[in-house]
Amino acid sequence: MADQMADNGRNESGGEAEAAGRLTRPRKGKAGIITVVISGPSRSGKSRLAQALVESLLENMYVAAVAVEGQDRHWTRTCMRDGNESEEEPQCTDWTSFVGAVTASRAKLLASLGGPAKATKHRQAGSSVWAAGQWANTTTSVSTEQLPKVAILIVEGFNVLHDYRLASAADHIFHLDLPKSEMMNRRAAKPSKEKPNPNPKCRRYCEQVVWPAHIDYMDASVSTTEGVMYLDMMKQQPFKDIVESVVTHIVGGQPPQKKTMQHQQQHGDVHGIQRWTRGGSNSRNTWRWRWRQRQRQQQ
Repeated sequence: MADQMADNGRNESGGEAEAAGRLTRPRKGKAGIITVVISGPSRSGKSRLAQALVESLLENMYVAAVAVEGQDRHWTRTCMRDGNESEEEPQCTDWTSFVGAVTASRAKLLASLGGPAKATKHRQAGSSVWAAGQWANTTTSVSTEQLPKVAILIVEGFNVLHDYRLASAADHIFHLDLPKSEMMNRRAAKPSKEKPNPNPKCRRYCEQVVWPAHIDYMDASVSTTEGVMYLDMMKQQPFKDIVESVVTHIVGGQPPQKKTMQHQQQHGDVHGIQRWTRGGSNSRNTWRWRWRQRQRQQQ
């Protein structure tokens, strides 16, 4: 299609990727799919943010359709970490299934751009695709001509940037920051109707497995990915303001503020800094050392 551009299908080493793993990206300024990746530690609010984005984007008719695909649906097995059984490792996820579901959702979105807007929720490979026109609180039916020829594909997960195919296909990447203490409190909390916790774990498991796995993920995947926007989920601001900030960035407004290394040094904030590019390996390694030192101090 003229409104999309095929991914170059190459991995970081320059080799050919398998055709089944290829993802497509829209040309800037053209109709097509905008891919939004949401990363973050356990219980940081990834699914909540994804659902809020669906509602905001469709109720305000910014896009014609939105699809959401989550990593949790492709979890397959436990692994071992330092003698402990772990559910948090990248090896616990079926990445072939995950990428395949994302590709299927993308195909469904592209098909929706060529047809009339529908009020029903479609199912494709287990993921959800919502079309604008008669969304939730929207009572006015909208014709296809009135809707923008753009759809949003939201991909979320606690290890989502581990797979280069997902990271390289993203147009916008948001990482939700959550300190260790808050993550442990949320993951170990007793589930309730107001605050559901589908997979609660004891504090010992969070201390010895969940947080170390997140540290490794940050070091290996997040810190080496360019263009990541960091959202402080502990900041004293309404959740709707965070959603509005992300929506504004996606639809073409000013991006969320990036914190510099100078800001980090002045305020002692290890979260929210702008990552170094792959070209500056020395700077990146220096940042890794400083980041790990601060993590050890928190512990």
